[in-house]
Amino acid sequence: MSQHSTGLSRDERRDAGARGGKPSLTVLSYNEAAFRAGIVRRTLERLLAEGTGPAKVQISKRRVGILEADLERWLTSRRRPAPGQDAA
Repeated sequence: MSQHSTGLSRDERRDAGARGGKPSLTVLSYNEAAFRAGIVRRTLERLLAEGTGPAKVQISKRRVGILEADLERWLTSRRRPAPGQDAA
């Protein structure tokens, strides 16, 4: 039997729709989170140290990550209107 018996690919397993609409609790590594945010890991680490980054989750004694939903919420909170547009 395969390691993943769901019959779904890794991307499909991460997709909430493929899991019947259940909320995503995918934990991202700092590298994955930084890549998705379009910044380098060191910038993400600096933002976390300053307390202005996304919320962290302690997975184990030595492992920390960022919930995918928290990263998306943090990115959305940082949106700004383009110059010349109203903040509607």
